[in-house]
Amino acid sequence: VMEVTSTLHEQAGAAFSDADRKIAERAEQTSAALLARAEDIAQAFEAADRRLHERAQDTSNMLMARADDASNSLMARAEETADKLATRAGEIANTFDAADQKLVARAVETAQSLASRAGDILRNFEGADER
Repeated sequence: VMEVTSTLHEQAGAAFSDADRKIAERAEQTSAALLARAEDIAQAFEAADRRLHERAQDTSNMLMARADDASNSLMARAEETADKLATRAGEIANTFDAADQKLVARAVETAQSLASRAGDILRNFEGADER
């Protein structure tokens, strides 16, 4: 009986040791699998983060380019409008100068005509006084 009990005890101890070893191996395998899976997940998140960063950068660059285009377009239109206004202001100034010169010429002509007419009237009065 003692031998059987001892053998059973040894076999039970070996079975428990074997089970304990298998559980430890299985726990180690599970831990390694979880660690590998965690690394895969971390890499997936890093890749997604890189893609998001690249897309955000692309969007930012595109918006900056559009803003620059809009700014350049507005600047060009403002310069074009300023040039047209300056040209038109020059034309108006030239028109006023021409009108002023015509008025001066007309005033001189009128003054000469009046002086000539006054001279004629004066001569007529002198002629009348002499008679």
